[in-house]
Amino acid sequence: MLASGAALAALLGTGLLAPATAAATPSHAPAATASVQRDLDSLVNEGRFPAVLASVTDGRGRTRDLAAGVRDVTTGGPAPVNGRIRMASNTKTFTATVVLQLVAERRIGLDQPIERYLPGLVRGPGGDGREITVRELLQHTSGLPDYDDVV
Repeated sequence: MLASGAALAALLGTGLLAPATAAATPSHAPAATASVQRDLDSLVNEGRFPAVLASVTDGRGRTRDLAAGVRDVTTGGPAPVNGRIRMASNTKTFTATVVLQLVAERRIGLDQPIERYLPGLVRGPGGDGREITVRELLQHTSGLPDYDDVV
């Protein structure tokens, strides 16, 4: 398995990228697509993931969606190439990275209330955006209830 393809497929399989895009030049697009498909199949065949999805976009902007595995382990139905992945907590890392990049650009202040950036969004039982800082959200110390506890 190619290292870059393996890394991409591993991220896809864990739900960290959905969908992912692997760039390829137009003349190499079929080879790149075949390589990514082999990597996806390998992740499924080695028993690490029930399904893996990816997209390959060539230099002309043409996209081919790929899938391997099953959409439901009980029925064995094939994974759709246009499937959706529930990201859950995997998005926390990406969100925090972007927020910290915006902090570095001085577009967001860590000690500013989230009300400044999301006016009126966090109000009610369990939290008030006027009193919760960006830093507290990133550190998971805001006091907001876990969504699993309120659903």
